[in-house]
Amino acid sequence: ENVDLDATPVASVLSLACETDLTKRSALRTFLLMAMQSEDVPTKELFHMLEDLEDEEGLRHVNAVMKALVMLNDMQILEVLFDDSAITDTIGMLEYDPSFPEKQNHRETLRTKMKFKEVIPIRREDVLSKIHQTFKISYIKDMILPIVLDDATFGTLSSIILYNNVEILQALASDPGFFQNLFSKMRAADREGQDWANLVEFVRELCDHTKHLQVHQRHQFFVHLVKLGLFDMTCAILQDESDTLRLKGMDVLMSTLQHDPAMLREFLMHQENKEQRKQGEYLMSTIMDTLLLESHSGLQEQISDVLRMLLDPESLQQTGGAGGKDNKNEFWDVFYQNYFGKVLAVL
Repeated sequence: ENVDLDATPVASVLSLACETDLTKRSALRTFLLMAMQSEDVPTKELFHMLEDLEDEEGLRHVNAVMKALVMLNDMQILEVLFDDSAITDTIGMLEYDPSFPEKQNHRETLRTKMKFKEVIPIRREDVLSKIHQTFKISYIKDMILPIVLDDATFGTLSSIILYNNVEILQALASDPGFFQNLFSKMRAADREGQDWANLVEFVRELCDHTKHLQVHQRHQFFVHLVKLGLFDMTCAILQDESDTLRLKGMDVLMSTLQHDPAMLREFLMHQENKEQRKQGEYLMSTIMDTLLLESHSGLQEQISDVLRMLLDPESLQQTGGAGGKDNKNEFWDVFYQNYFGKVLAVL
């Protein structure tokens, strides 16, 4: 037996949510927030009952209500819909879209085909919960409602995801052992195994998300990673046989350069000044080999950008304060004496 939704707030909420009058929509936001707190809007109990009864008409109404609630683009309402206790049911309600001939099995897809890869154990439950929530919000934005969302709502969901990623990154950085475990695992990983590929992707994502941190936080983050061996691992990634992994290594280098090229220059000069140099283990040699010997055009383009940023006179002049000129000349001298001949030999 179907549920009479006219006897529930569903019909009135749907009617109001579709209202174009701004005054009425504003009043609706206030009403919905109060109703959610008192459980007068379609709750998960009602949704589960409709699913148990296989009430397709009722489920289509609930789907329309959920879409309308998301499209209100109200942060307080979205926080309720995306709460840990509600987001799975939010996704469930969005499965019954009448514009599709069959029910969309988003919950099953998330449960069985998109499993979270915890490449490094995360001990804090709140961080794990935030990661799962962020992934589900991304799934709603990119997979369930990409056509439905207007620019404003799309932007709001993107902002929620961005802030969540920053919060996750800051939480991971506050764990003193997390990044040590990360680089220890990278050093011990089989370079031909899936674990190595997962670790490389994880490092790339970490470095990419740093662009949303404040400048001083981003600087502290990169300084810490460099001390733990970020550039050593990047050198190993650039020597990998996989084009995909080498491109990810390039992304890591570009993330550090876009923040501060001096960090990479300092590392390269430290390697050059070592008494015993082993060819092939040094990052600058790997960079030059990638430029001159690589057949993948995308990698060559990125490595050209890396060299351009490293040799940029303006940023070199800013390095080292009063000694900037000496530092600039020293780096140029090393490059032209040790590496520029390779470029000329190829030409």
